[in-house]
Amino acid sequence: AGAIILGKASLSEWSNFRSTNKSREGWSARGGPVNSTYVANGNPSGSSSGTAVAVSAGLCAGGLGTETAGSIVSPSSVANIV
Repeated sequence: AGAIILGKASLSEWSNFRSTNKSREGWSARGGPVNSTYVANGNPSGSSSGTAVAVSAGLCAGGLGTETAGSIVSPSSVANIV
């Protein structure tokens, strides 16, 4: 109660189920690819990659997500926020 949503981040469809060697992590049909904060066209690594990139780029002070098999830890590590 009382929360204000300031924005929504992109994330991989179906909890990264569609990611293969041909499609990168952080891709969705609606939002397109999530790019790494520090490496152009780099793999943001994980299904909650949009939130990690947004926090790392300074677009927000924090983010929310659900940890399942590295979906928060991995993109946060790549974005240097853990």
